[in-house]
Amino acid sequence: MDAELKSLIQAIATDALGPAVVVDVHVRPEADADDEPILRTHIIVNMPKGGGVLPSEKTMMIPRAVRNALVHRGIDAFPIVSFISKAEAAGLSSEAA
Repeated sequence: MDAELKSLIQAIATDALGPAVVVDVHVRPEADADDEPILRTHIIVNMPKGGGVLPSEKTMMIPRAVRNALVHRGIDAFPIVSFISKAEAAGLSSEAA
């Protein structure tokens, strides 16, 4: 199911931001402070040239679209979405070790 979730979220992010922006997606199931299921989701992006920022009008819709897709598939976990650079993503694997 993890590969399916990753593909689903990557497709939603790519549709919103474009294929040149979305590099990869990391999804990790967790539980929040109330023991409710969440999906810790890191969308790894190529940041705009010159250190710009991602357009909020495009990033704002992604968590809702992901949540709707999860509910449609019967998945109760709430997505917690972060947008990170490739450099930040390199630190994810070292944190997991």
